Amino acid sequence: MTRPLHRRSVVVRVAYVLFHEVGEGKVFAPEALFSEHFPERRWYDVERRMRDLRANGWVIDSARTDHSIEPGHCRLTTVGVHVWEDGQVPVYNSGSGLVTRAEIAALDLPGMADQDLAVLVDWMEAGERPVTTLDEAWDLFRKAKPARQQELRQRVLAEVGARARKR
Repeated sequence: MTRPLHRRSVVVRVAYVLFHEVGEGKVFAPEALFSEHFPERRWYDVERRMRDLRANGWVIDSARTDHSIEPGHCRLTTVGVHVWEDGQVPVYNSGSGLVTRAEIAALDLPGMADQDLAVLVDWMEAGERPVTTLDEAWDLFRKAKPARQQELRQRVLAEVGARARKR
């Protein structure tokens, strides 16, 4: 069973939005589009995930590559692999990220629990790590300003207290 779209990686969700909301050959303003569809993330972080789609056959031109496009806009020139569909796994550019043999050798696989290895295999085969509600809560906390962090901390502590009283 496929995970719901909102639980998939940002690159998968960006591809889905571009395909369904923009369409091949259409011009769009990334900042406006991504602010609308990814309010929990900075638009330029989402734009970076958009660039990752290049490794999956997507062509997205900007004013830099096509002078007929206004600055601040892009054109979805070619739709590549439909990475949101069952069986499709996005390919990611690894930036400078060359993993060395020493780093691979240093990974303590024998020290990992059997169930952790099984989960790791699942993630590798899926090409992504699913985001849990716990991950989302922590990410939200990390990105929040101190006042909002305090608000979230109080809310979580209240929930912990309410559950303790029920026991």
